[in-house]
Amino acid sequence: SPALLGLIVAASVMAAAPHVLKLGPVVGAAPVAVAAAGTDAAAAGPVALGVGAAVGALAVTVVLRALLKVRVPPTPLAPRLAWTYLIALAAGAGLAIAVARAFDVAHSLWIVVALSAVLVPAARETQRHAVARVVGTLVGALLATVVASVLPGWALVVVAVIGLVFGIGWALAQSQSAGSAWTAGAIVLIAGAIEANAAWDAALQRAGLTVIGGAIAAVLALAIARAETAEEGEAP
Repeated sequence: SPALLGLIVAASVMAAAPHVLKLGPVVGAAPVAVAAAGTDAAAAGPVALGVGAAVGALAVTVVLRALLKVRVPPTPLAPRLAWTYLIALAAGAGLAIAVARAFDVAHSLWIVVALSAVLVPAARETQRHAVARVVGTLVGALLATVVASVLPGWALVVVAVIGLVFGIGWALAQSQSAGSAWTAGAIVLIAGAIEANAAWDAALQRAGLTVIGGAIAAVLALAIARAETAEEGEAP
C-alpha cells in the first residue's frame, strides 16, 4: 500500500528524534532502507536484501575507519528547529514515496535518497547540497554511460564496486557532488552490466529522480528557515 509505506517511512524519520535532538541533523539511512523494502527493490527477495544490507553496513564501516580519522563533533539544534526539521523530512519522504509508488514510478527510492541526503535545517545549505548532488549525479551518470558502452560486463561490475566504495567515502566526507557522482555512476554501470542498452535509461532515471528529490528538499528547507528565523527572533 503506497499510503502505508509513506506512513512507515515517515515514522522511521521521527524515530530518529532522540539522535537529532542530541547530535544534530543525523537521521541516517532509516527512511531509505524502509522505502527500499516497499519498492521494486524488494523484488530481490528477503535473502538478497539481507545480504545486501550486511555487505553495505560492512562497506560503510570499513570505509569510515579507513578514510575518516577525525570525528565530527555533534551540532545540537534548538528543540523547535530540530522538530521542524524532523517533521519536514518525515512529511516529505513519506509523501514522496507514497505518491511515487501510487503512480508506479520506477526506482522511486532515488527520490527519498536525494531528499534525505540534502535536506538540512538551513535553506542555503540545503540548496547548495541539492545543486551539488544534482550536478554530481548528472556528471557521474553521463560518464558511466560512456564507460558502459566500451567495457565488457565483468569489467563494469568491477568498476561499479570500486565506484560504490568511493561514493560511500565521499558521502561520509560530506561531499555531495563527488559522492553522488561516484554512486550514480556505479548504479548506471551495474545496469549496463545486466543489460547492454540499460545504461542510458538508468542514467536518465537517476538524474530525473535526483532533481525531483532535490527540489522537494529545497521547498521543505524554506519552511525550516521560517522556524529558524522564529527561533532566533525569540532568543534573548
